[in-house]
Amino acid sequence: MNRSTVWGALTAASLLSGCATMNVEDNATVLSHGVAAGEVRHDSAVIWARCVGGSSVPVTLQHGDREVQTDLEVSEESGWTGTVRIDRLDSATRYTYAVDCGERGRGEFRTAPAPTSSAPLRITWGGDIGGQNSCRDAVDGYSIFERIVEASPDLFLAVGDMVYVDNRCEPVGRYGNAQIPGPPRAPDLETFREHWSYNRADPHLQDLMARVPYVGIWDDHEIRNDSGARDDRGPDGDVSLFPIALRAFMEYLPLSPDLTDPTRIYRRLRWGRHAELFVLDTRQYRDRNDRLDLPDAPKTMLGELQREWLLESLAASDATWRIVA
Repeated sequence: MNRSTVWGALTAASLLSGCATMNVEDNATVLSHGVAAGEVRHDSAVIWARCVGGSSVPVTLQHGDREVQTDLEVSEESGWTGTVRIDRLDSATRYTYAVDCGERGRGEFRTAPAPTSSAPLRITWGGDIGGQNSCRDAVDGYSIFERIVEASPDLFLAVGDMVYVDNRCEPVGRYGNAQIPGPPRAPDLETFREHWSYNRADPHLQDLMARVPYVGIWDDHEIRNDSGARDDRGPDGDVSLFPIALRAFMEYLPLSPDLTDPTRIYRRLRWGRHAELFVLDTRQYRDRNDRLDLPDAPKTMLGELQREWLLESLAASDATWRIVA
C-alpha cells in the first residue's frame, strides 16, 4: 500500500481486480468501466477505477478552489483496478473528481453530514441483476439505473446478487428480448471477473456509480446459489469458491479494506445525527443451509464475532434510525 500526505492524509490502496482480457497497444491506457465513489463518510471517500495499461493513475478531487491530487495504483497483476481513499474532507460537501486514464473519467459525490448535524437522507436500494437469463437488454441495457439516478439519492445500497456468477446470459433473454451475451458459469477467478465486467460495462450502471455513492453488500450469487463458508464448492466439487469470489467482489467495488482483516466486509456508516447504516455479511460466516436449527445448537447466519459486533454497535449508536442492511 502506498501512502502520501497531500491535503491531510491520503491513503492509496490497490485492490486486486480485473475482467475479460483487453489488448493494450503502443502503451495506451484505457478507462474500461468508468469511475465510482464509495464508503463516503463525513470526512473521507474511496475512489475506484479500472485503467488498463496504467500504473500510477492521476486522480484529482476538487471543491471550489480547493484541489487535491493523488494517484490510484493499478497493475496487470491487480487486473488494472485500484482504489484511493481520500481523508480529511469537509462534511456535507459536494466534490467532483477526475481519473486520468487515456481519457478523463469524471464523477461526483457529496460527503455525509457531521455526526452531530441534523440532515435528511435519501437511500435507494436494489440488487439481483444479470441472473436467470434476465440480463443486459441489447438496446436499453439496465435502464432501471437511469430511474435511480433521477431520484437523486444520497446513497445507493446494492444489497447483493449484483452478479450471477452461476448463471449465463444468453442472446435471447427470459422474456424473449435480445440481450448482450455474457460469460459462462464461473469456475475460476478469470470468469468471476468477466461476470463483474459484464454488468459494470452497462452505461446506466456506470452513470449511477459515477454520480451516487455506492455501498456494496454481497449475497449468494456473487459466489454460487445458496452458498456459505461451509458450502461453497465449485462445479466440480474440488475448489473452494469463497476466496475467489471475495477477491473479485473487492476488486470491482469502491471499498476500503480492513487491513487488520482484509476478508471482513461488515461495517457501519454514519449519516449525520439521525441515521447509521449497519452493513452485514450474511454469507461468509453462516452455517450450512441444511444444518438443523436446534435449541441447544442454534444455527448462525452472522457468526459469533459479527453478531457480537452488531449487537454492541446497535446498543452504542445514538442515531435516531439504525438501519440494518
